[in-house]
Order: sequence, then C-alpha cells, then structure tokens
Amino acid sequence: MDGRQSVRAQRSRCLRKGRVIFNNGFSSVDATVRNLSGVGAGLEGENFSIAPDEFDLLIFDTSGKFEKRHARKAWNKARFMGVKFIADDRHSKALATA
Repeated sequence: MDGRQSVRAQRSRCLRKGRVIFNNGFSSVDATVRNLSGVGAGLEGENFSIAPDEFDLLIFDTSGKFEKRHARKAWNKARFMGVKFIADDRHSKALATA
C-alpha cells in the first residue's frame, strides 16, 4: 500500500486549479487539486521536489476566487503529492500582536 492509499480522512474528488507558494511568495509551482478534505489534499503537478516541506497552498474555485491554506508535505511520489493542512503560526502570532 503506498501513501496515497493510506488517507485517514475521507476526501472528495475534485479537479481544481492550485498553486504551491513558498520562498516568501517569490516562488510557486502550479498544481491540480485532485481530491480535498478538511485536513488535507492530493495534488498533481510538476516540480514538487523544489517546494519546501511547508508552504502555502492556494485552491481556486470555478469563479477564480481562492482559499489559502498553510500545508505540509505528507508524501511525494513522481507527479503526485499529498499534503496535510496545518495551523499557520506566523499568521496566528501576527494577529495576536495586532
């Protein structure tokens, strides 16, 4: 059984545009969001190997609006990557000091 089959939360299949954002917003990798749950997502794309272990993930809907989630690589195999959504302490700290 590979990493893609060991998903714990039920994910819904989808086909949405996504973007992996890192390097303080100066670098990105386009992705297709293949499945999605409240705790993570499955992505398909190229060059995931250049992305760090933690990054921001933009998930676009059909109207062009997007949701931004902070994520961590759970697994990575060829053109596929599984991610787990995590709390973004950087944003939490910024809000707490505002």
